[in-house]
Amino acid sequence: LYEETDMYRQLLFSSTLPNDIIEAVSANVAALKSPVCVRIRDGSLYMLDGNGNIKELCDSTCNGIWNYGYAHSYLFPNIERSVLKYHYTHDIDARGALSFVAKPPSVFKQDHNDTPCFDAQFGNVLNVYREFKLCGNIEWLASIWKDVVKSIEFAWHPDSTFQWSPDKAGYIAGRQYHTLGTELFSPNCWLDSFYVAALKAAAEMAVVMKDKKHA
Repeated sequence: LYEETDMYRQLLFSSTLPNDIIEAVSANVAALKSPVCVRIRDGSLYMLDGNGNIKELCDSTCNGIWNYGYAHSYLFPNIERSVLKYHYTHDIDARGALSFVAKPPSVFKQDHNDTPCFDAQFGNVLNVYREFKLCGNIEWLASIWKDVVKSIEFAWHPDSTFQWSPDKAGYIAGRQYHTLGTELFSPNCWLDSFYVAALKAAAEMAVVMKDKKHA
């Protein structure tokens, strides 16, 4: 492990990449080997918000924060795919709402009423799209496809109190909790872009899945 780690370090810092790129890569990948990240027995990754006061941080992977991550995806794609598989296996309820934070194994079977984070709800769809474009693994996509669809349809689910897009108008409204820790209640370009991009990405994936209904 030491030899391979040192080889990685030497290759990175001796490369002809611009210094700003090297700094960005090394700084972001360092977080993966810090107390911020923990891998559990099945290989899935748990990620905190930071190394500060634990009482002020999410106690497991916060969708709203880590949905924006790219370093672990491009450098260690199997890790990111395990995170997404984890979310769509354990962190989604019957309506399709994704839990704001990843549920630890001890509460897999319990219901959760966490407020879904809008940019994470649809950002994860985009992450699935990115991972499939990078790996082309149809079996991996098929293993979570039904739940990806369900997470999109939560936007107009009749039992949702958030009323994001009940009439399927192509834009969002209603109560939109997001990663900045507050809520929006009207259409806005930031969160709308997540929604529209997720719809377009899912339509393309549906073609691959031969899912004509959702395509």
